[in-house]
Amino acid sequence: MSHIEDICRELNNWFDVKRAFGDFEITENGLTSFYDDLYDDQYYRIVGSALNDGVYKKGEEHVFAPEIFHGAVWAMAVPPAVIALCGEIDAYTEKYADQINSPFQSESFGGYSYTKVSDGNSNSSDWRSVFKGKLNKWRKINGYMPKETRIIYMPYNNGDTYPTKRDVKNMIEDATKNVLIVEGE
Repeated sequence: MSHIEDICRELNNWFDVKRAFGDFEITENGLTSFYDDLYDDQYYRIVGSALNDGVYKKGEEHVFAPEIFHGAVWAMAVPPAVIALCGEIDAYTEKYADQINSPFQSESFGGYSYTKVSDGNSNSSDWRSVFKGKLNKWRKINGYMPKETRIIYMPYNNGDTYPTKRDVKNMIEDATKNVLIVEGE
């Protein structure tokens, strides 16, 4: 089981590089449009579907429920280090599944004892806390927007002034030029 969707949700970072909005059709074989725009082995996210929301990887077999929906499909560029971290998390959760799912911090009886794995700070052994340090470099506070559309309000012109409303409007227009609107067929 890959944790890529769980990791992206935890990070509030979907590593999206292109978003298409509109009407989409999904058959048993997958998306009928936008799919050809993806690279082999590229991750993509379906948003707004009643039956197929989630993160998928092009080239892998998936079971899709046929539907037509109005929503979005996001092409993702997940860094190789994050994908490798998914493997580490998978191995960790498999190795410590019994302890992670146990309601007890520790137990002992009849010569047997164990103590739940933790991150050293008396925190849970859940992968989120154990791998927090490794995940933090990709964490976004405002992760629901692609980086191209995030507006950072900072002083400019040597720190003397802030952007005017017109400056902000121009920044937003420039930042949203890469958004693709897909019209229904």
